[in-house]
Amino acid sequence: MEKREVVSKIKSLKSIKPDSNWAISARQTLLAHVASSKPAAFVRRAFYFPAFGKLAVGFASFSLIFSGLLVSAQSAGINSPLYAIKTASQKALVALTPKEYKLDLKIAFAHNMINDLGKATGNGKVIAAANDISRDLNDITADLKQVSHPQRVVSLSRQIQAETSQVKNFIKDDQALGNSLNEIDSQVFALAKDAEDKINNCPAYISKQIIDLTNYVDAASIVDEQQKTIAKQLEEANSHLKSGQCVDALVIIDAINKDLATPPAE
Repeated sequence: MEKREVVSKIKSLKSIKPDSNWAISARQTLLAHVASSKPAAFVRRAFYFPAFGKLAVGFASFSLIFSGLLVSAQSAGINSPLYAIKTASQKALVALTPKEYKLDLKIAFAHNMINDLGKATGNGKVIAAANDISRDLNDITADLKQVSHPQRVVSLSRQIQAETSQVKNFIKDDQALGNSLNEIDSQVFALAKDAEDKINNCPAYISKQIIDLTNYVDAASIVDEQQKTIAKQLEEANSHLKSGQCVDALVIIDAINKDLATPPAE
């Protein structure tokens, strides 16, 4: 980014004003805080430091202003100087989210960003934002590969393919970005196809896997503790299969295969 562009962005921030209701609320909160605060004197070698009280008030002011910017940024479009704050705050939220909900949240944020593309002006802004979304979709695809339940894989794949298709509508003239999105589409399609095949052929696949894994565990040189764990998992998978819950058995079998494929920690 050139120096002139940076200066321009900084100047544009001066025109940003928080919502009037928020400004009134923030001012009242700050005044109440200042009124109730009585900074104690900091004494050392008979010197008094009133600056600590000013620093506390200054920090409180900054916190209120920054929180207001975060709230305002959530409705910012791609052309807004606050858009970078919006995307950064979303990534921070994903990082703090429990693992089981991260993928759904990433897809939801990607969906919102794609909606923002339709409201953006300037081809450069659209392409830059589309590149960011492409990287997010690539990250989402990597997470999808770790999902064990095939029905969830199929459901999430459809969502990701829909989002990828929408992005393509905005970048028809950018071949490199188009190729990147096509690669994401191909990976997601392959994951969905594999999951659908497992679901459709579940009973026969699980029956064979139980036999193969039982023979492998009996013959392989693995520790007794792991052997007992796998035997218990196979028994549970077989129970699911007999009760007609084949997909649940499939999740257990896939988990066993992943564990066996993972090299033991040294």
